[in-house]
Amino acid sequence: MFPPIPEGLEYTRECVDPSGWGVRTTREWKAGEKIGDFIGVRMSKTEFRQRYGKDITYTYYVRHNFPSSYVLVAKETRNFVSFINEGLEPSVELKRYALWAKRDMAAGEECLLRYNAYYPRTYTLT
Repeated sequence: MFPPIPEGLEYTRECVDPSGWGVRTTREWKAGEKIGDFIGVRMSKTEFRQRYGKDITYTYYVRHNFPSSYVLVAKETRNFVSFINEGLEPSVELKRYALWAKRDMAAGEECLLRYNAYYPRTYTLT
């Protein structure tokens, strides 16, 4: 049911999204520590736009990811990163096609991302 998840993380229903799932730590993580890779299908930005239009859900789409003109798409083959919820005070960040600890995190803490402004939201952050 769930995609593989790096050691030191687990899926949880105890998360900021009461209707869904989240990802939390099972050990301490230090700021700057690589947590795992964003796995997906690599395609050009042009191919992505032709296939999905503006729907960037489950996609590592960096608006200015110079020199790469590619994106990683995890729509059909979701990865653990797609289960990470959004928070106003993020604990993790995506860069260079990987997930990194943005700050020190304790065991049992939910991993939270700050989604890009272009990511479609159907909710309001509290």
